[in-house]
Amino acid sequence: MTPLSILNHVVNQPEIRAAVAPGFANLDMERFFDNPDNVMIGDMDGIVLFGGFGEGRYTIHFLFTEETRGPDALREIREAIKIMFTQFHAVAIYGETPRDNRACRAMGRALGFVPIGDGVDAFGRPTKSYVLERALWATSLADSSGASVPSSAAARRNRLI
Repeated sequence: MTPLSILNHVVNQPEIRAAVAPGFANLDMERFFDNPDNVMIGDMDGIVLFGGFGEGRYTIHFLFTEETRGPDALREIREAIKIMFTQFHAVAIYGETPRDNRACRAMGRALGFVPIGDGVDAFGRPTKSYVLERALWATSLADSSGASVPSSAAARRNRLI
């Protein structure tokens, strides 16, 4: 399967589609791959999308079905964030979560994201915005493991990792 077919499969799962684009019957994510700075990490069980918007800054979207949420998803998202900071040299990752999506907000906090503001998304839903900066991530990684920050490896753009 291609990265696009995997992404379309996951994003069109009913519970994911309803959260990402309420009211839409089908989503085609082909345009995600138009930006060479965008990164998709995952597989048919769940995907983490990073939308690049320059200077090492990305937005994050984690797409996991109800069956794959919880501790396993937390591990997968942590690994994806590690890849972004170590292989793609991200300096900051931003997220925006509907205020009524308590599970997603809790996941963001568990990942180390810090609230930075409130807003409204394209569907009119009140949102909470978060950021995870590389320096904070590196400090928390070192604090939790006693290890130094992993060295960077060659980046692999727009590939299923």
